[in-house]
Amino acid sequence: EDAFNGLLVNSESVDDLVIAVEKLTADREMRIRLGKNGRTIIEENYSCQIVFSQIIMVYLQMMK
Repeated sequence: EDAFNGLLVNSESVDDLVIAVEKLTADREMRIRLGKNGRTIIEENYSCQIVFSQIIMVYLQMMK
């Protein structure tokens, strides 16, 4: 999510990438905030327990 857990840039625009890197370089608080938000998303959606549960659910559905 742009400006929540990262900065979105046009993949074909070097200028956009440079601007985003400059923003991150200049703003320590933004780097910390984006990092914390990204970590929260990973912990809430991709923990081992959650992923294992999803794999087991798929496996059980395939067994039917």
